[in-house]
Amino acid sequence: MSTDKNTEPKELKGSPFVTSFSRFGTDLDCLRELYAEVLPILSKNDTERREKADELFERYSKTDPENPEKKIAEFPKEEHKVFIETIQKIARASILFRRNSLVSVIARYEEFLAEQIRHTLFLHPEKFTSSEKSIPYKEICSLAEGVTPIDLIISREVDEVMRSSSEEQLRYLDKEFKLGLFDGYSEISICIEACERRNLCAHTGGIISKQYVDKCTAAKYKWKEGEAPDLGSRIDIGEKYYNRAIDAFFILGIRITQGLLRRFLPDEKEPADMHLINTGFSRLEQESHGLAERIFDFALSIPEKHTSGDATRKVFLVNKCIALYYQDKKVEMEKLLSSYDWSAMHNKFVLAVNVLREKWSDAAELMNKSDLSDKEFSNWPLFREFRKTEEFKNQFLKIYGRPVVYEADKEKEANKAIEPTPMLGSELPSTGVAHL
Repeated sequence: MSTDKNTEPKELKGSPFVTSFSRFGTDLDCLRELYAEVLPILSKNDTERREKADELFERYSKTDPENPEKKIAEFPKEEHKVFIETIQKIARASILFRRNSLVSVIARYEEFLAEQIRHTLFLHPEKFTSSEKSIPYKEICSLAEGVTPIDLIISREVDEVMRSSSEEQLRYLDKEFKLGLFDGYSEISICIEACERRNLCAHTGGIISKQYVDKCTAAKYKWKEGEAPDLGSRIDIGEKYYNRAIDAFFILGIRITQGLLRRFLPDEKEPADMHLINTGFSRLEQESHGLAERIFDFALSIPEKHTSGDATRKVFLVNKCIALYYQDKKVEMEKLLSSYDWSAMHNKFVLAVNVLREKWSDAAELMNKSDLSDKEFSNWPLFREFRKTEEFKNQFLKIYGRPVVYEADKEKEANKAIEPTPMLGSELPSTGVAHL
């Protein structure tokens, strides 16, 4: 559902912030996809190596004369070399890939963080008006054409921040830009721990150090039961851990971006709201309901005076309820829905509430009064279960004179028969709308 489906959001002056986050979010999705696609291949290779090693051993093994229950193998020189090399490679590619996957996530996060700090400082260079930072005259004279002293100061400031620890970087954002990250984001310790774990992957081969334990403890990171670290043991990057870390950085990225937009561009509330709604809506489309819930939970935590109005907050709320609905958290969803009086709201809100409460007949009666298009009825995540009902099918046929076609399902079926082709010179379309 759109807050105003016929209106394009006005251009956002803070578009560098949004562009930076958009690239960051896309890259996190790609890293998640890479992890999921590559690990099964490495696992298959390891299975083949084990089978090869077993076959070689069986070929050259015999019963140990001193212990009939044991077997020993006497390999020819070349076969022994092959056997040892095969054994040594088992699981190594998987271990290295998982470590490097986390390293890539943190490297991409730090790139994003540096970009957002740089955007903010260029937007408000007056921060350095009373600064004691100085540049030698010789360096000023050697600046390239178009590069100003303030450019150099900002570059040095960003470099200095990014050389500090992950917690210090976030403390800098809170101190200088008043984002309230440590007060408002309960999972910030997950991000700090992941950065420290990256250091283990990059510098110790994954061996747990006292520094890692101390920094994670200081950040109030809570290890899950059975995961308490033992000094000297090797740390792992399992699939659940990896996906949890990516989710935490994604939400942290949203919080940083939205915090900077609303603090430094207070007149740009509407496009900032649009960006937040579209980000969460895309997760609903992907059926990443847990992540969508956290996005709209954050949205609802923003003080109303920093948003574009009550109608927008209702969009936040209904979208969070959609995420709760598809996670079967219906008690929590109903509590949230019941906290508002929807009777005076636009029909599209009343329709949404009826759908979430599974009042199919009431919802069907409102379809023709909601100002929604056939495409929106056919594709919005809100209507995923409603579309399966006879009430929806009959009313859709009555309104549009044809059966409903769920475009997302059509695309999934079509993609099964189509090989992906590279996109040359194409640009990603922008919907320009905010959805419910």
